[in-house]
Amino acid sequence: MSFTTTIEKRADNRIFAGNDPA
Repeated sequence: MSFTTTIEKRADNRIFAGNDPA
């Protein structure tokens, strides 16, 4: 698993879903 992938997936969830994927 890549560190960058985690950051990008969290950002995607915030932008597209509109909530924080804690």
